[in-house]
Amino acid sequence: MPPPGTQRMRPVTPHPRHPWIPKQWRWIPLLFLCLFLLRPALSPGTTEAPWDFTLYRQGLAHFNEQKWIDAAENWMATGDRLLKKSRNKASLRKAGLAHIFATIAFEKADNAMAYTSWSTAVRYFLEGQTSWEAERTALRLYTEQVNARLKAGVTGTLPFSGKNKEQRVLEMEETLHLSRYDSPVQGLKIPEVKPVEPQINVSRQYFPRPPALTDQVADMPVEERASRHGTESPPAPIPPPETAIPRRHIQPPLPPPAEGTAALPSQAETGTLVEAPLPPPDAPSTQGRVANRIRPTPPGPVIRGAARGQAGPLTDEEQAIARTAWGYFNENYQTNTGMINGSHDYPYATLWDLGSTLAGYVAALKLNLIPPQEGQAKIIRLLETFQVMELYNDELPNRQYNTQTGEMTDLKSRPTHHGSGWSALDIGRLLIWLKITEAWFPDLKEPVERVIQRWTFDRLVMYRELNNALYNGQTEVIRQEGRLGYEQYAAMGFTLLDHDVRQALDYAETQKMTLLGLDMLFDTRDRAFLTSDPFVMAKMEIGAINNTFSSLTEAFYGIQKQHWLTSGEITAVNEDAFDKEPWFVYNSLFYNGIPWVCLAHDEKPVPELATVSTKAAMAWSVLYDDAYATALRHHVIGLRHPKDGFYAGVYPDGEVNPAKNINTNAVILEAMLYLKRNRVPFLLSPD
Repeated sequence: MPPPGTQRMRPVTPHPRHPWIPKQWRWIPLLFLCLFLLRPALSPGTTEAPWDFTLYRQGLAHFNEQKWIDAAENWMATGDRLLKKSRNKASLRKAGLAHIFATIAFEKADNAMAYTSWSTAVRYFLEGQTSWEAERTALRLYTEQVNARLKAGVTGTLPFSGKNKEQRVLEMEETLHLSRYDSPVQGLKIPEVKPVEPQINVSRQYFPRPPALTDQVADMPVEERASRHGTESPPAPIPPPETAIPRRHIQPPLPPPAEGTAALPSQAETGTLVEAPLPPPDAPSTQGRVANRIRPTPPGPVIRGAARGQAGPLTDEEQAIARTAWGYFNENYQTNTGMINGSHDYPYATLWDLGSTLAGYVAALKLNLIPPQEGQAKIIRLLETFQVMELYNDELPNRQYNTQTGEMTDLKSRPTHHGSGWSALDIGRLLIWLKITEAWFPDLKEPVERVIQRWTFDRLVMYRELNNALYNGQTEVIRQEGRLGYEQYAAMGFTLLDHDVRQALDYAETQKMTLLGLDMLFDTRDRAFLTSDPFVMAKMEIGAINNTFSSLTEAFYGIQKQHWLTSGEITAVNEDAFDKEPWFVYNSLFYNGIPWVCLAHDEKPVPELATVSTKAAMAWSVLYDDAYATALRHHVIGLRHPKDGFYAGVYPDGEVNPAKNINTNAVILEAMLYLKRNRVPFLLSPD
């Protein structure tokens, strides 16, 4: 009985705590809890996958079905979507991986787009402060850790469900062999270009194509026509004499300045710093620096395949590049004259083209692409043609010649004994290569001198500047020629002959600008196209024109590199031929106060034709040793025809500009020769 005053309580029947778990197994939950807590200590590395490869599974499905192009395009689109959402280290790393996957897929398809996706991946990694080498090493270590945990039974077992990030990494590695992938192989094919190439006449000073444009220009009053580097207000046309052929010394040359008078306007007169006249080549100028050198860019990771800095013979890749470029010369050689067609299968060439012809012959000889006897024979045949071909006004080489016959042509590319005038810029380029030939081949000194002795330069170097002549069959116009870059480069050809062209070597018509944090000059005159050609050619052929020009060259490259780092877009702006209207464009770094402008010869904007120039990309890639130089070379190295040399360029979407011309391939040959000479400019010392 309970004590008085207490309640009576019902007895409670005890129940088991976990009746569904046998008593002998009740320690298992505790074991799992311990394993979870001790997991970091038990695993040889982190268990969280550093890469979320589930992002790329749709592209992997295409890849497994051997739909290589679909896989590549899917992965590239994935990378673009990632960067549209956010642009930080993590997203740049993921986008870089997406383009690596695309590169592998394009390579499987034997598609040269692999070079484009590869260069994009390199840039993304660089901006994200990493590199493919670092990512590949980390991936290899990580897969080893995951495999070790699989063997220990920690991670789980195969087959993979697709939801586990670690398992997806292993699947990507097993399929793509990422940890062993280095870079795209050489010689991938460019997708076949369907449009048939029209006949293209590449001209630098006037444009005799297409026929409708030719007729319009030829019939236009001379006063309304402007040469490519003409002044804003051309001088009044000079009336033709009775013979309708302009004769020498229609305008007298400028007399030498009187003693004690200033040779150049002072800074107070012009408001602009004016550089002193060019000293002899062995005494580089140190006066009149206007442009500042580019600010140093922090070094990026060392990228395999970057432009070579060490001495020694060309690599196999570089030899292949040179052989491809020489193919254009083989396919367009004219045995009767020794000339090369300016454009593929089009038998006309300007004096600039003929300068490129001589450059190509010399480079091929020094690169051992042709036997010495054959190389010298081609040079001699060309010099013989120069010694007998007609001159405009018995004065200077005509603007254009027929490469099959050596005849002068008019503005419509028709044979003529009168000609169409001369271009000081074109003649200047040819003079540079005549002097290089004379220095490297002493036995050719006399033939070179006989060529130059035929020419009369009085009117070309009037007023100590460069002047061109344009003759339309009725009237001749003389005007100043040359803008920043081209003007200084061509002036060096005449300086090598001791002509006083100091006005063409100063910077009085320029102003300073800052683009992407770098200082650059721009020309304030009209039609001032600012392209890569004169800067890369001057550095390879001449070395340093003066301190200002050297600074401009560095700034020109630095601005394009900085643009790549900030926007992801590869640029190698230049003048180039095209396979469609307007046939020839100037992709300019800066024009009339606007950066990154692509214009036709009539100054009409054609932004849809802003391509990466093959010759500019190749040339910049040998002048500098950094990640951007690597990206430039990889971007254009696949733009080659099996026999006809390199194509002119590539559009941003990967479509090829299929025009083939002598200047693209001559500059590439120069670039390979520059490498073989260990980056010693051609005029600084004989070979």
